[in-house]
Amino acid sequence: MIRNRVLLPVIMLFVSICTFSQTETPTDTLPDPEKEQAMAMVEAVEYYFNLLGSKRTKTREKETIINESYKKLFIDDRVQVEDDLQEDRSTQIFKDIQAYLKDIDFFFKEVVFDFEINSVERLYTADSTPYFKADITRNLNAIGIADDTLKISGQRFIELNFDGPQREIKVASIYTNKIDRERQLRAWWLNLSVGWKQIFQDEIGIYDDSLTVDELTRIAGMDSLDLSGNGQVVNLDPIYVLTDLSYLKLSNSFITDLSPLLSINRLKTLDISETSVHDLSALKYHTDIEDMVLHSSHVTDFSVLGFFEKLKRLNLMGSQFDDLSFISSFTTLTDLNLKGATGTNSIDYSGLVNLRNLNLEGSDINTLNGFERLAELKELNLEGTSVKSVESLATLQNLSRLNISSTEVSDIEPLVGIRALSRVYVEGLGLEDAQIDNFVDNNDALLIRDLASLASWWEGLSPEWQTLLTAQLNMANPSTEELVRLLDLDKLDAKNAGIRSLEPVSRLTKLTLLDASDNNITSLVGVDRLTELITIRFNNTNVTDLSPLKLLTKLETIEAENTRVREVRSLNGLTKLSYLNVDGAALSKPNANALLNTIPGLKLRFQTGALMSWWNGLSEDMKDVFRQNASITAQPTSDELHALVAIEVLEVNGPIDGKDLESLEELVNLKSLTLSRTGLTSLSELPNIQTLTSLSITETPFNDLNSVLRFEELTELNISNTAVTDLSDLSVMIKLKKVNFSGTTVKRLRGLERLVNLEVVDCSNTRVARLDGLFLLPELKQVICFNSKLNAKDISSLKAAQPKVEVIFY
Repeated sequence: MIRNRVLLPVIMLFVSICTFSQTETPTDTLPDPEKEQAMAMVEAVEYYFNLLGSKRTKTREKETIINESYKKLFIDDRVQVEDDLQEDRSTQIFKDIQAYLKDIDFFFKEVVFDFEINSVERLYTADSTPYFKADITRNLNAIGIADDTLKISGQRFIELNFDGPQREIKVASIYTNKIDRERQLRAWWLNLSVGWKQIFQDEIGIYDDSLTVDELTRIAGMDSLDLSGNGQVVNLDPIYVLTDLSYLKLSNSFITDLSPLLSINRLKTLDISETSVHDLSALKYHTDIEDMVLHSSHVTDFSVLGFFEKLKRLNLMGSQFDDLSFISSFTTLTDLNLKGATGTNSIDYSGLVNLRNLNLEGSDINTLNGFERLAELKELNLEGTSVKSVESLATLQNLSRLNISSTEVSDIEPLVGIRALSRVYVEGLGLEDAQIDNFVDNNDALLIRDLASLASWWEGLSPEWQTLLTAQLNMANPSTEELVRLLDLDKLDAKNAGIRSLEPVSRLTKLTLLDASDNNITSLVGVDRLTELITIRFNNTNVTDLSPLKLLTKLETIEAENTRVREVRSLNGLTKLSYLNVDGAALSKPNANALLNTIPGLKLRFQTGALMSWWNGLSEDMKDVFRQNASITAQPTSDELHALVAIEVLEVNGPIDGKDLESLEELVNLKSLTLSRTGLTSLSELPNIQTLTSLSITETPFNDLNSVLRFEELTELNISNTAVTDLSDLSVMIKLKKVNFSGTTVKRLRGLERLVNLEVVDCSNTRVARLDGLFLLPELKQVICFNSKLNAKDISSLKAAQPKVEVIFY
């Protein structure tokens, strides 16, 4: 609504003009509608300037003009306007349009602009592009912020260009004497102090006193500037050239005045910590600011921060105020630092729902009211405060790091259920052992109690472990503080290190890879705390039990070759596990099969010797069959054979011996078996493969349905074009959903009437003469019965009994 109200006079100004067609007139002596539009645009600029200069215009309306509405009048945000709001400037300075608009509001209590239009000319550039140049007398009458009066009158020129496919006329520049960018930069550099020149020379690494245009342009294009600790500059006056500046650090400098920042429109990060700056009013239109560092500053009025709708990070460390309630409205904050601050209890934290990091260390906070609403909070530091209870944190399931050291907290039970926790600092709390054990047993976070315990842990390590970890730190005698680095290790190669226990690794919770192969270890105790672990190797050890790995849900690779492992059931929950090598261990086939059924896609290597013997014992016919169904080389590798026995689908086309069926016992994941033109009459020699759900035996003299009954999980059976004459044996196979006996001599459907899960029956090209056995099947969906002994009456009877069944008959 504000923007529409601001634009209404301008829109009315254009209504009468835009009804004319835009026809270019070659001379200024004839009426020119486009020139009239250019004149109207000049008047619109005057109107906008006066809106900004009026004390009756609300701040939000001014903000809309500066950040949005100006786009209706100006080509873009790079439009250059001569800085002419003060008298007797010794140097001609140009500013981006937004910076100029800010100056109108900032430097005057009230100001009135009067544009006397002397002429408007249509001109052409060297490449014949038309543009307009307005010659005006700009009269300025103002009351300054110090109640001084100001009257400036003089000639100005306004250039206007055509913009976009609609050829809208917009302002391109405003000036008294046109100056090109090169001359402006050279003049700017010439007037810089030695201190400022040194700063910019350090930034670009060039120390000539006279810089080229390209080098000056590089400086003008800088997007970050660090003046922290700089004692050579006391003001920011030269900064108006750095129009792309988004990061500015002024900490511990002599800067006191931020008004030059009115020239900067893209600022996102500002650090004025440890400065004498006390006034933030020059920042009120910097609505893109995301990061403010104000600790140890002299600022007492923070109202300007209310304009920062994108503010994400605020540092008020050490601020000493009774009331910080203004922070309650900063709902966009993700990071808030109030370390050592007072007045922290006055903040309503419940509205700061985007907070991810909150530092209240050493502050005066004593209660955590409203914290239960901070669902996004990841890090919270309460060290050295008077907080007594963490009950309000119990629901913060994204909280990963919490510091409650040296507080008055006596119960950490509410934290047990926060599964995202990775570290909890509880130094100096004097917690009972029972509380500590309960937390450690029920939460994977590292509970950091004190550095003394880390030192004690180190002292308790065997010489072999100390030698190993010292090498990781790359120092001979690490201090206690340096030992903390071990907690951040992500890879540890302990292969053939002479260690006898893995318990010390329980402290190294960030490990993603651990190789403990070729050591005389018997247990994985200690590894169970490594929740980030992705790969573990302990080949050629005496390990027997894998249960310490059962909660390491990120594990992808386990290598336990030549160990004493007998069972792998404890790995069932490791859904990301993709490779397990227990070759040379004592793992049984049933245990292996159970794991393969639990974790789809797992590559399990556990019986290389047995599989090699199995392959060598196959007939050449069966080797050919397997080569047709899997990628097998002439001399199969262990991985190829393990992949072969894990296949789920096998197709056999052509004659085989019944004895060859016995070799299929190794196919532990086989779900679908197709036997076509094999010459088999029975499947009695086919192993009882419990995973089999689909069986097809076709175009063969097969007649022994009884040999199929062992496969209780079958849902699909195809016996088309076989010698089967009677289906009655199928009555016990109640899981069947599809049965195809087309091309057989079957006459009756006896045996199918009990198959309550049957959905599809194919009895085409048979002698079937009745369908009443299908009338009561509840799941039946399709019957294929063409070229049989059935007639139309039989089909009608079926449809009457099963109206939803599709019947294919002709």
